[in-house]
Amino acid sequence: MSRKTKTMLFGLFTIMVVSMILAILIEFVALQINRRSKSETKPLLVDIRRFGKNLPGIPQVGRTNKMSFLDPHLGYAHDPAWDAAISGEEDALPGFVTYKSPGGMKPIRIIALGGSTTDPLNQKNWPRFLSEILGENNIPNIVYNGGVSGYSSNQEFLKLVRDGLPLNPDIVLSLSGINDLGFLHSVQEHPMVHPYQTRVLESVLGKPNSTLFPNLMTLIQDLRRRSVPKDRQVLGINYGPEVGTTPAEQWAKNIRMMRAVANTFSIEYSCFLQPVLGIGEYTMSEKDDGLWESANKSKGGKYSGMIDSFYDTARKVAEEEKYIHDFTDVFSGMTNLYTDARHPNSKGYIVIAEKIFEEIQNNDITGQIVSERQANEIHWRNQIKRTTLEIRSHEGWPYLLNGSFEDWNDDIPDKWELESGEIFASPNVTDGSRAVQLNPVDRERGTRLFQRRKNSGLSEAKELWMYLDASFTGRGHLSVDVSVRVHGKWTHIGKDPETNNYWIGMDGIGEWKTYSQRIEVPSGADLSEIQVHIMLRKNAKAPCIVDNFSILGI
Repeated sequence: MSRKTKTMLFGLFTIMVVSMILAILIEFVALQINRRSKSETKPLLVDIRRFGKNLPGIPQVGRTNKMSFLDPHLGYAHDPAWDAAISGEEDALPGFVTYKSPGGMKPIRIIALGGSTTDPLNQKNWPRFLSEILGENNIPNIVYNGGVSGYSSNQEFLKLVRDGLPLNPDIVLSLSGINDLGFLHSVQEHPMVHPYQTRVLESVLGKPNSTLFPNLMTLIQDLRRRSVPKDRQVLGINYGPEVGTTPAEQWAKNIRMMRAVANTFSIEYSCFLQPVLGIGEYTMSEKDDGLWESANKSKGGKYSGMIDSFYDTARKVAEEEKYIHDFTDVFSGMTNLYTDARHPNSKGYIVIAEKIFEEIQNNDITGQIVSERQANEIHWRNQIKRTTLEIRSHEGWPYLLNGSFEDWNDDIPDKWELESGEIFASPNVTDGSRAVQLNPVDRERGTRLFQRRKNSGLSEAKELWMYLDASFTGRGHLSVDVSVRVHGKWTHIGKDPETNNYWIGMDGIGEWKTYSQRIEVPSGADLSEIQVHIMLRKNAKAPCIVDNFSILGI
């Protein structure tokens, strides 16, 4: 090795040593300054707490990436793509997994709320079983499962107000209680706040750690923060005034508020105080004893007292309120129905679903809804039949011409125009000699039939009623677009005030279904001219057959 090379290597070594000594000196000085300030004192040179468990960022909830999304009001939520995949619908609603048992009548809409004992993460959950039981009893239904692991009645209430009411449910059901125990899933002084929300907010306000030279970097960050004017700084977190309720009192308050909200919007509400090990009449097996001991040990022996205190009050509240059903004895005389001290197994969830169905039937909740809808359906069918009989002595239909699609001119129904797609006359009809079949096409506009009618005779109508028979052999959506002139401009008025939809959703079962839909007429509408589109959406997977299409003015 040459003398010049040795000199260069020695120089580099000297620079490295001097740099290291200087870095240690600067870090040591920063450490002393750090200790005198309000900043958290960190280890010298390397913060080893950054390795292993205490990684930076906000850890997600649970042990699954299915609950890895933040929610500004509830703390966290399911991955909406997962909800949609489980529901099997492209337009599934975020925050809900949907189960359906279709039928000829408009389905009863049910929202299920709760924590992990309701969460669809468990594929064998009671809302799913309830939907199946309702279907087996010829009650068409849509059950929206909004349960999320770790949600207490505080999150249930917020979710109902924010996400549940827009679904226009007929019934809201809650299986709750255990997550309110001891404020396990709430900030004690601020029970409407989930602990995960505090973790997120504190992480946002917290100063990021640095692995190397942690004190120097903390000092630099403090100096940068102090250079920002105070009127531009976020200085802390305000959770509102402290609340002095006990867990059971807070649970009862939330349940009463949910009932009040539901009553305001003419929704049936029922709460079911959920069963757990250690409470109620249940035959505990040796396995159950082990589960109970494990739960009690995990809370330092305090779990037994916490559960007794909560359920003593909650059961008294259930006795006072008819809409709160005490399910703590729901497993009376049974055994081996738990996977841990809080969660039933699949057999237990079936029992819960059956008992909830019994309570709904005992209170005739579904019976009242079904009777009301059947009466409404019969009324409008009779109205249409009378109208049909009255006009058969005249030419055409009163508000739509050739709504039975019996008359055809070449390949197009008389009085109708084909804007796009493919149709043909189908012998598969409910009344008359023909119907129209709309075929799915891979085109931007789908298949669209159109009719515009002047002097429709609807000028004095306050509302419209649409009626049709339809049959799908597969999945698809049939849209019916009704438009009139409002203040001189063509305006779509086909929105159903009950479902808030502009379309009729159909599931293909190869049977005929009858659909009736009320359409409100806006102020300033001119009903002397009306136009209607019957549309099979471009993503439909099967043909749709339509027969007996009418519009009535009331």
